[in-house]
Amino acid sequence: MPEITGDSAEAIALELLMTVARAEGVQLDKEKGGWSREKILVTYRQCLAAVKSGPQEAAPLRQVS
Repeated sequence: MPEITGDSAEAIALELLMTVARAEGVQLDKEKGGWSREKILVTYRQCLAAVKSGPQEAAPLRQVS
């Protein structure tokens, strides 16, 4: 897979997609990487939406007693 360059929302979403896939043990740069076409497209759309929504304030962590 070619190197991802640029700072467009789409390029950042693609990089995020690759990061999410690697975190789940999927290598999208290999043939038959492990996700279906639908899973890749859904995840990319989620990544693009996350990038376009801007920074979100993290919810405070709840302490369990």
